[in-house]
Amino acid sequence: MPILFVYGTLMEARVFAAVTGTTPTMVPAKLCGYRRFAFLGECYPGLVTGNRNDCVIGRLIQDIPFDVWPRLDEYEGSLYARKEVVVEVADGDQGNVETCTAETYVVKTQYKHKLSNHDWDFDYFRKHHLERYLGRS
Repeated sequence: MPILFVYGTLMEARVFAAVTGTTPTMVPAKLCGYRRFAFLGECYPGLVTGNRNDCVIGRLIQDIPFDVWPRLDEYEGSLYARKEVVVEVADGDQGNVETCTAETYVVKTQYKHKLSNHDWDFDYFRKHHLERYLGRS
């Protein structure tokens, strides 16, 4: 089953559960070569290609049932395209970094102009927007 790299609202387990009806197990991960920006006037982010030194901290979710992927695609909507990427995961025991292939959602080229010029902040989202966001998910 494909693995999903999440970098925004789906990093919150309650949002993921509300969208998919499943309880995720998440592992910290890093995606390099991309940048995450807040959408203008919204409380969620978008992912776009950056330079090789740019990295986005997120989480990996494994063992997603095949019937959940259409719900994820619908949740992400027309602003995003699902793309295969290579993600880094730290091996906690040895301190080594391993890589794996995962799916993630990137902003389609025609919608990049809707992104702000500042990074999206997960902690700020949880503190200021999460409860309201859960109400509409």
